[in-house]
This record gives sequence, C-alpha cells and structure tokens, in this order.
Amino acid sequence: MAVDCCIQIARELSSRYPNLNIPIDSVLDEASGFLRFETLWKKLVVDPLTNLEEEAIFVIDGLDECTESSRLDLLETLQRDLRSPALQNKRIRFFLTTRLEEDIAFGIQDKQTFVLSHLQQTSQQQQETTRDITLYVEHEFSKMRNPSMDPRSIRQLVQRAEGLFIFASTVCAVLARSFERQRLFDEILAYNGFTNLDALYTGILERGVARDAQEREWTRDVLSVILASQEPLPTDVLQEICSHVPSVRSVKDQLASVLRTGSGTEGDGDDRVFIIHQSFRDYLLQARRSGQNSISVHAGHVLIAHTALQALDQQLQWKYSAALNEGGGVLGFDTDCTELSNRARAQTTSLLRYAAVHWARHVGPILHLTKTFQPLRGFFKDKTTEWIEFVALIGALPSCMVAISVLDGQIKTHLKQWDTTLTPDMGEWCEAIIHAVQPNQDILRAFPWQIYTTALIFAPEGNLMKEASLQPWVPSVKKLNQPLSFVANNMLVGLNVPVKLVGHKGPVTCLAYSPDSRYLASGSEDHTAILWHSKFGVMSSLLRGHTGHITCLQFSPSSPILLSGSRDGTLRRWNIRTGASIEPVWKSHGEVRSLAFSPDGRRVLYGTATGGLFLIDSETGEILRPQFGSHANAVTSIVLSPDRSLVATSSLDGTLDIWRWTGMIEHVSKVTHTSAITAATFLPDNSSIAFADTGIHVWDLAQQQVGSFEGYEEATFTSLIVTPNRMMLIGGLDDTGQLIQWWTLDERSKLGLAVHGKNTWGKVTSLVYNPVTSSIASASTDGTVFLWSTDFPNRVFNTGRARDARSMAFSKDGRFLAVGFPNAIKTERAVLVWDTTSGKLVRELRTGENASAIAFFPDGETIVCGSSERDLAVWKPDNTLMIAGFLRGSWQSPLIKCIGISDTGSHLATGTGSSIKVWCLVEPDGSQSPEWPRLVHTINCRSEPGSGVGFLWDMSALAYGSQAWDLLSDPPRPIQEEEEARRREVVWEVFPHLVRFSKYEGRQHGRYWIHFGGQPPMMSMALPAEFKLGACAIHQEKVAYAADEEEVYVMDFTKMIQHALGTA
Repeated sequence: MAVDCCIQIARELSSRYPNLNIPIDSVLDEASGFLRFETLWKKLVVDPLTNLEEEAIFVIDGLDECTESSRLDLLETLQRDLRSPALQNKRIRFFLTTRLEEDIAFGIQDKQTFVLSHLQQTSQQQQETTRDITLYVEHEFSKMRNPSMDPRSIRQLVQRAEGLFIFASTVCAVLARSFERQRLFDEILAYNGFTNLDALYTGILERGVARDAQEREWTRDVLSVILASQEPLPTDVLQEICSHVPSVRSVKDQLASVLRTGSGTEGDGDDRVFIIHQSFRDYLLQARRSGQNSISVHAGHVLIAHTALQALDQQLQWKYSAALNEGGGVLGFDTDCTELSNRARAQTTSLLRYAAVHWARHVGPILHLTKTFQPLRGFFKDKTTEWIEFVALIGALPSCMVAISVLDGQIKTHLKQWDTTLTPDMGEWCEAIIHAVQPNQDILRAFPWQIYTTALIFAPEGNLMKEASLQPWVPSVKKLNQPLSFVANNMLVGLNVPVKLVGHKGPVTCLAYSPDSRYLASGSEDHTAILWHSKFGVMSSLLRGHTGHITCLQFSPSSPILLSGSRDGTLRRWNIRTGASIEPVWKSHGEVRSLAFSPDGRRVLYGTATGGLFLIDSETGEILRPQFGSHANAVTSIVLSPDRSLVATSSLDGTLDIWRWTGMIEHVSKVTHTSAITAATFLPDNSSIAFADTGIHVWDLAQQQVGSFEGYEEATFTSLIVTPNRMMLIGGLDDTGQLIQWWTLDERSKLGLAVHGKNTWGKVTSLVYNPVTSSIASASTDGTVFLWSTDFPNRVFNTGRARDARSMAFSKDGRFLAVGFPNAIKTERAVLVWDTTSGKLVRELRTGENASAIAFFPDGETIVCGSSERDLAVWKPDNTLMIAGFLRGSWQSPLIKCIGISDTGSHLATGTGSSIKVWCLVEPDGSQSPEWPRLVHTINCRSEPGSGVGFLWDMSALAYGSQAWDLLSDPPRPIQEEEEARRREVVWEVFPHLVRFSKYEGRQHGRYWIHFGGQPPMMSMALPAEFKLGACAIHQEKVAYAADEEEVYVMDFTKMIQHALGTA
C-alpha cells in the first residue's frame, strides 16, 4: 500500500542519511491511527528530500502487487512532487519494478519523470516458471479424488495463471473443497470475469458465503477481526470475539481456499487462522477492487477492543503470582519465576493472553467512539496493576509498554484535535503506568509481583495508578527535603531531568543506536547486552551469551542484526526483532575492543586488544583480510565518516589511521600522537577528525595538521561525539566525578558541564547521538544509561561536588534522623537532621569531617559522629561542639563503621568491623573522670558489614550484628552457640527490628531487598536500583536509606504491623 511504501522510504532515508533527522515515530504518533498518504508523504519524504544534497536512487519493487488505488496515488504523487520547485533540481530517481498493468501504463505519463524500460523474463525463465507451476498443479490435482480432475485441465490452468503462482494455488484450493470440481473449473475458464486475482476472490466470496444478508454480515465481521488482529487468532478466540456469529468455524471452512489454518502454539487448543496471501488482504481492504465485499478494519478493532477489555476485567486476578505459587509462602527473590510463567500460560485462556498483550493496539484506532470511554476508564482504575503483573509473567512487558506509550500519544492527539468524550485523565493514566514501570523494568521482568510493592510504593506522588491500587497498609515512603544551602551548587539549573535506563548489574561499557534510531543497545561488564526502545525507554530484549565483558556494539545498516564484540574472544550476532542469538558464534583473534560495519553492511572491521585489525564477511564471518594495520596496542575506536567513504581507527599506542572503504580497505594517512588516544570521531563536514586523550584535539585532513582545544576540564576522556550542528560532547572522569562537557566547535567555547546521573562515582564510558530526536545517550561504569536532550545553551548541571550519604541514625524515639554527607571540600562536609514526622530539616551540622558513623544520645538531640577515634565529636542541641576528637586515636586510626550509646548515656561503643571499643562517659557516681572518656573494653569480633552495635538496657550485654557478649564478665565473654537462646534474646532486645536487608545478585539485576516480619518474612520487596545501602538506619518500624542522588527516604512499617496484628 502507498502508506507502507511511504513509511519504508522514510526509514531507508533515515538509515542512509541520518543527518536528515526524519521524525518518523513522532509523525506516526500524531497520525493517531489515521494515516493519510498525502500528509505522511510530505512530512516523511518530500520535506527531508529538500535537504538532500547527494544523488539518490529509490527502488520500489513489485508495484503491481499494490492495490490499484494505492499505486495510482503513488504514481501521481511522484510525478507531482518530482516536478515541484523543491525537488526538480535534486538528483533523485525512482526505479520501479512492475508488470505493466493497464492502470500503471496509464499512470506513467510524464516521460521526463519516468523512463520506461520493459524488463521481461527470458524464454528460459518463463519456461522454468511454467514448469514449476505445472508440477505444483499436477501434485494438487493428484490428491483430488471422487471426483478427480481431467488431466487436460492442468495445461488449461497453467495457461490461465500466466505465470502467477498465487492464482494457480488459489484455484487448486477452491477446487479441492468442491464436489463439482470439473463444472466449477470449466466455469472459471469460461467466465470472462475470472481473468485476474480480484475476479477470482470475488467468485470465492460469492460462492463461499450465503446470500442471506445476515450471514454475509457475519462473514464480514469475522474477516474484519482477522484483518485487524495483531497476530493470527485461534478459532475459539475468534468465536469469543464474534460471539454474535453462530459458527465462526463454518465461516472459516467456507473460505478455506483463502484462509489457512495451521497448528497453534501449545496450550492454544485450536488452530490459528491466517490469510493465505497478501493480495487477498489488499483486495478486502480496497473498496474500489472488492466492491460490496470490502471489509472495514475499524469494525474489527471495535469487536476486538471491547471483547479484550471485557476479558481483562473478568479474568485478571489480583496478585496472580501468589495464586500460582503452589508451595505457598511469601514471594521473594528465591521464588522460581520461570515456573510461575509456565503455569500462567498453561492456566489462562488464549483470549486473556491475546487481550493482555494487544488491547491498547485495538483501543487506539477507536478512541473517538463514545462506547470506548467507560470500559477504558474502568480498566485503568481497576485492573492496571493486575494487567502489568500478568504481562510481566508471560514475558510481554516490553511490547505492552511500547503499546501504552503509543496509546498515550494517540489520546493526547485526540484531546487536541477531536471533539471527544475522552478526558485528560486518560492520558494521565498512561503516563502513570509508564512512570511506575519504566524505572523497574528489570525487577518486574524477574519478579512480576513487585508491581504491588516496589513499583507503586516508589512511584511519584500523585500517580493515578498509585492512588488507585496501593493498599493502605503497605509501607509509606517519605522523601526528606534538603536545604538550599547544602545543594545549591549541585542541582540542575534550567534543564529537564534526563531519562535513566536501569537494567545492567555491572558497568555499562558501550552504546549503539540502530540506523533508524528506534533501538538503543547497551553492553556491559555483566556479560549482557540490552536492547531498548529508544523513544520510550523500554527494555525490549536482554541478550545473554557472552562469557566476558561486552566491549563494542554495532547495528547492521542493511539487516535487522546487532553485532557485539567481547573480551571472551567472540563476535555474536543478534536478531533485534526477537532478541535471539544467531548461530554460529564467530571466534575472533583475541579480545574484541571495537568494530564497525562497512557502508553496505557486507563487511565488518574489528580491532583487538593487541592492536590488530581484521576484515570479515558480515554473513559468514569469513576472514576477508587477515590481521593488518600498525597499531601496537588496543584499538579504542572505529568510526565512519559522515559520507561513509572513510573509516578511522584509534589506539592506545597514540596512533590514528585513516582508511578508505574500497576493495579490501585502503590506507590513506596516519597521525602519531604523544599519548594514548581513547576516542575519535569525524566532524560533520568530513574535513577533520576530533580525538581525545586527557585533552581534545582536531586533525585537519586536508592540511594534515593537529590543533588542540583549551579551557576544558582536565579529565581522562573515554568518549567523544560531534552533532550535526557542530556541538561536541566529551565524556570521561575527572577528580570530582564523571563528566560530560558540551562545546561548540566553531567558537571552541564550552557550553556547560554535566555529571552522568548526578552521581560522582564511576566514569562515562560511551556517548552516542540520536539524529532523529537530536538527543544523546550516555553510559557509565555505575551501571546506568541516561538519555539527554542536546539543547544545552548556557546551562550547567551538577558540578559533582557532593557525594552520596555515608551514615545514618535514628533518635531513640524514631522521630529524628541524622544523615552524614561526605564531600571533597572540607567546609561542605555536613550532618543533616530531619524530623521524620513532618519531613522538614531541623538541623545542619558543618562537621568539617566525613561522618562514617552517627548516633543519638538518649535525649534525642545530642549527636556523636565521625569517621575515626581521632575526629569523633559530640554536638550539643544548639549545634555547638561539646568536644571534638575526644577519643585518643592516631592518624592511622581505623574507620569507625557504627556507634552505640547506652540507654542512660553513660557508655559509648564504637565498631570498626574487626573490633569493638567500649568507653565510659559517666562514672557510677555520676562524675566525669579526668580520663574522660575512659576506655573500658576492647573486644575482637567477626566483621558483619552493615551491622550496628548496641547495649542491653541494663548494660549486662552488648550486641554487634548477630554476635553478643556478656559485659558482666571482665573481660567481656562471648555468648557462644551453646547459649543460642540467650544470644538471640540479647540481639533481639538490642535490635528489636522487624526489618532486615539482603542483596540479591540475580541474572537480571542486582538489588537490595527489604524483608519484613521475621523468618519467613510477611513481605519482601526490592528497593529501586538507585538505592544503595551504604547508608541506612533501622528503628523498629522505620527504615531510612539513601539513593545515589543525595536523596534520603524514610519508610514507615507502622500500618503493616497493625495490619498483621489485626489492630489497624
């Protein structure tokens, strides 16, 4: 169809000429299902071609297979626009392959636009085609018994087919289902109307469908559903959707010559129904061809959408994962989700599975119908959480999130352009789903039931899904505000927050956009690659197979393939549509460090850790040119020039080579630099190459001269890109954190700085540019990927001075929370104190030292904090120092990891992980000794990371983590295993927490989990990926922890305790 042709031309243009920035996806979203050819052609083809300076030839194959109306539209449009002032001077040609049908011959009127050349089959080719059709007809006729076919009919059918295999096969299918075959065949031959496929299809419908108007309408409804369905449907599902039709199976059998039934997938219980050939689909959709037999896809969308929403309402279950868990108990990170997924597929209907995956695709085109509004609103309010859990269980979460994002755009378009019954909250529901799921894709894919806890609890306030579905007894989360004086130099100024993509559990090492920018691929040291839908930030596929760090990724420019290179010494190909690995795996000559496809996609150039370059065939992996080049160290980058004629290779040996893509690749020139080159890229005009080491340099290809930038932030740069508008972005690591710098090439002036993810550990490893959306993606060793806008004039983001929280402590009554923030600048080191009830900051202590441990005195206001015995200090309630450095430690004093204070405030304990020291602050008579504070005990202990230290209420025992000591003995006596009951009693009384933490390093993610309510727990939930438990505090029913981005949260389990005890 002309619309499909238009979209495909746009995609080819975008792939071949990315600098045209064709907004394919945004235009399609705006179309909102109503795709007008004229509008699409102008926006996706004509407008971009006006900016094309090169010669271009487009091949449109099989024009005669398009519908008559669509091919006429295409021909008329081509003639009009190619003669227009905007394109008439462009070197653009369209090459059409087609049978010269009468309408096509008539449509090609402009001999200046079209040059007609008859490309006919040779006599030998015609004979081979005739022979193949003859063999097929003979085989089909041989299976026809009672009555059998006259052998003379074989020659007659072959002649009538005129080389069209589909004509012959369709006639055979019609005859096979007839009891009057010879008479029907003679009628086909004699009737003048049976001269092409359209007439044949018309005859099939007239003979296969009863003449009763009602029955014909039923047939039309069944066909409309088949045409509108996103995948072939089993007969039983067709029957449920077309419940008003007495027998869908009867309709299917009557049209068996044009509908195919094949084995359904396991568990479907019926055969799936296909349309045999695209030509029948085109015939049904074009009223000019099919007349009264034409079918409206819109009618099919209506039937499917309403049935799907009804099925979801009736069949989706709350917490379905728990119902499938045959062993019972709380679902946690040790639950086998694979087995739950298998049960979900086996125990649900085909209709529910289809409805869950595809309902949004059918609702989108019928948003204008009033009767769509109420079922859609009901689904959003009552079933969204159950739906997300279910699609995650059956592995369909990525495609469903894309569909929801598209539906969101369609709803917004309707609200703007149409007089509709839709209300703005419909779009808000789509956004609520996206905002709850997008940051938690990895956890939901592994543990779908976490939609009820992690995804909802940490969703933004005001999220409609959170308000509708979050149970009143689940833990509440409060984000504590930070004071302006503390974060003024670290916050974003006038810039939209970038989108974070979380999925890897190790450092992200490389990125690549697909030629059409629809997909973003990320590779990691966790041995996996992830395919993301770049527009929606949705994880499409997790690619597993490598056994070493993935170091480089590239999409093929000519096929839907992603190529990955790894330190395991292999190259792997991946099908980007299915996420499947394509065998065989190619062994490389050492660790692969960089790679690139040739412009035509037929060859691959890759570089190794030892500096070798190899050229291989992209289809077979065969070596076309063995090791070549003169690099003596790892090849850090292989980049193509904008015009695709040149390729540059850089190396840690300080050399940069330029090659030409001709034959087996030809060397052009070389630059030898003074230090290791870590990244390189061509400038948009093809005139120069920018490359990086600890600085930025530009090599003029014509002048063969190297110039350097001045004024950049000194850093170890690992990535470098230049956008079409000559803005340069460089990424790497400096002494304050991971930086991205924006520069203009022409003025060589810096526009701004950014820190990847507002985080200061790790380094930026890769930057890639998206020409369609004019955005960039950055990857980091912190395991995240960010999507940024490149509109950054005069804007600065986060200079990276502040760092994550390092220590936390609750006051005895749980009301106050103190948090220690380290900083590279001594005067910025601080301890902040919040009132957890109101969420307000109440104190700010400028400690001058990094506080690795904090504790409150019993009065709830006096605070002790520090990082070693030397700098441990006590702060009074009025924020003045009672004493600083009061523990007589040396400069080599070990890091204090925890502090505990007795109930009376008389004793203090400090833990370093290997030892515990107990200090007396108040003597038994209430006096302060001259040695204050006095060291009482030194206890050797077993390290338990993240544990606290504390005293029993009567000072008779001390606990550290799961260990305990009797303080009535001198020296303190460890409470051994034979006194297990006593040890557990001491630990429980010192730390009466219903909450515990664990770290799960699964195949798909590494997350911290909170377990509530003993063993086994009442509930387990995963923390969001950005939360690190380097700093956390527990106070009975409250838990506090910090995120990567200097944010502090308090989770309150009070309502859950009341719910569990029945006192809520």
